[in-house]
Amino acid sequence: MNEVTTNDAEENARMDRNAALQKTETYLRYGMVLAVIVAAVYLSINDKFDSTIGVLFGTLIGFFFGRNRKG
Repeated sequence: MNEVTTNDAEENARMDRNAALQKTETYLRYGMVLAVIVAAVYLSINDKFDSTIGVLFGTLIGFFFGRNRKG
């Protein structure tokens, strides 16, 4: 009976760590999108935004949102 409780506690601790990691990853992803939007607006205002920069930004966002999760 005690071993079952220990395994449950370990499983709960693992799930809590995974939830915290997923939350952090979500914040980083949306922070990256915000940074790209701010950079694109800044470059557009200063007439420095061109197609190369647009492709770079699109690739960066696609990389962060298109990755498969390990598991």
